[in-house]
Amino acid sequence: MAEEIFNPSDPKYRCCCGCHVTTGTKIICYMSFFICLLSGIFGGVGNPQYVVPAIVWLAIISFVCLSPIYGIHKQQPGWLIPYLVLSAIGSIFIGLSLISLTVALIPNTTVGERLRLSARERLSYEDKSDGDFTYPLLFLFFQNLISLGLSIWYFMIVYRCYQYLVERKNVYLAQTMYSPTAVLVTK
Repeated sequence: MAEEIFNPSDPKYRCCCGCHVTTGTKIICYMSFFICLLSGIFGGVGNPQYVVPAIVWLAIISFVCLSPIYGIHKQQPGWLIPYLVLSAIGSIFIGLSLISLTVALIPNTTVGERLRLSARERLSYEDKSDGDFTYPLLFLFFQNLISLGLSIWYFMIVYRCYQYLVERKNVYLAQTMYSPTAVLVTK
């Protein structure tokens, strides 16, 4: 059985617009970092009691979003794991939200009515006495559906970058281990 040769420009390491997965991962991580930075700043400025939690959140999210960039720079795949874990957890929560919104959209069910009442109380909705709460729930449903699609897509790009770095590291280790010059260097 022939060993597959590592090819960094293999199409499986390409993502959006034909760019390499390392470039795609950097774009995703920088974009995620700046979006979280802005949400943390504006969330903390508007509500003084949330300044400390916003700073803690920014510290955690800064590490999670910027560690893959460091991992790509140092060619160490382990630095991508925090982003992958947080992204998977976020996708699970978005999926659970989609399930609850789907149940809330089912008419004439006890659970659906309870979810509608809970959503009506928690969301800022102009006319809370309005009996039909379908349109705000549909908006949230499609918003979460788009968020889930983007989260899974981002996860797949970062995961392919992780696979690329692991394969690159394994090939590099194998080349140095079986290199004829390795004997000369060690003696």
